[in-house]
Amino acid sequence: MIRIFIVGYQRSGTTLLQSLLGAHDMLATFSESHLFKAAFRTWRVYRPVYKRRGPITPKVEKFLHENGLQALGKSDAARALQAIDTRKWVSGIELAEAILTLFDQIAIFQEKPGWLEKTPQHLYYCDLIAAAAPTAHFVHIARQGEDAVASLVVHGPKWKNGHIYASPIRSARLWNTELKRSLKYANHPQHHFVTYEDLTEQTKSEVNRLVGELGLPPNPHLFERYQNIARHVVLPEESWKALNDQSIQKRSTAREVFKESERVKVQEVLNLDLYEWFRQLARGGREFPPES
Repeated sequence: MIRIFIVGYQRSGTTLLQSLLGAHDMLATFSESHLFKAAFRTWRVYRPVYKRRGPITPKVEKFLHENGLQALGKSDAARALQAIDTRKWVSGIELAEAILTLFDQIAIFQEKPGWLEKTPQHLYYCDLIAAAAPTAHFVHIARQGEDAVASLVVHGPKWKNGHIYASPIRSARLWNTELKRSLKYANHPQHHFVTYEDLTEQTKSEVNRLVGELGLPPNPHLFERYQNIARHVVLPEESWKALNDQSIQKRSTAREVFKESERVKVQEVLNLDLYEWFRQLARGGREFPPES
C-alpha cells in the first residue's frame, strides 16, 4: 500500500499540493482527517503506552461522513478504533496502525493501490507514523515567511480555536518552529520537500519531480484533474480554501495584510535562513543546515 502524507506550516499551499498529487490515478485522497492530532497530544506521542487524549470514534465518524464513506463505519479498522476507545490506556503504535489501516481501507474501497493524506499539523507525528509504517512517505511544503504568516493571521481565526493565530508575532514564531521541524528530516529518504513558490512558478516540473521521488509512474492527466480533486477535498465550510480550484498562481498577501510597522516586527521574528535552507533542500541539496 502506498502511503503519503503532506505536512507543513498551515496556509503554505498544502491543499494545492494535495490537489495536484491527489489527481494521480494510483492515489485515493480525502479531506483533512486530523485523526493523529485528535488521538495524540504531541508531547505524549513517543510514550509506548499513554492515556488517551479523548474518544476518537466521533472524529472517525465525522471524517467518514464528510467524505461520503459511511459504509466504512463498520470496517475492521473502524471497529478496532471503537475497541480502543473502550480502554483508558493504549499503545501509541497500536492506535497509529489502526488509523493507517482505516486509510488503507478507503483506498481499497476506491480500488486504488495507495492514498494521500493532508493534515498540515501531522508534521508533529511523522516519527510515530514512520514507526508504525516505515515505508510511508512525507512531503513537506514551505512558503515564504511573511506571506505564510499573513495568510494564517487572516484565515486562522476562522477555524475552531483559531484565535491563537490572530497574533502575527506568535504565528511568525510558529513558522520558525515548524520549518525547523521539517528540516530535521533533511537526510531521510522517505521525506520530500517543495516550496510554495516553486510549486506555483514551476508547477509541472515540481509535481513531476515529486511523483518520481514518491515512486509513482508518470501521469499526464494530473494537471487536467487537479481542480476536480480540489473540489472533492475542500469541505463546504472551508471558505479559506476557496481559490484552490482556480488557475494556479503565486499569491502574496503580506503587504495587503500588515501595516509597515507590523511587517517590520514580523521580519524581526522570522528566521529567513530556515526558508533558504528549505528551498535549497527542495532543489536537490541534502546537507543538513547548521543549528540555529
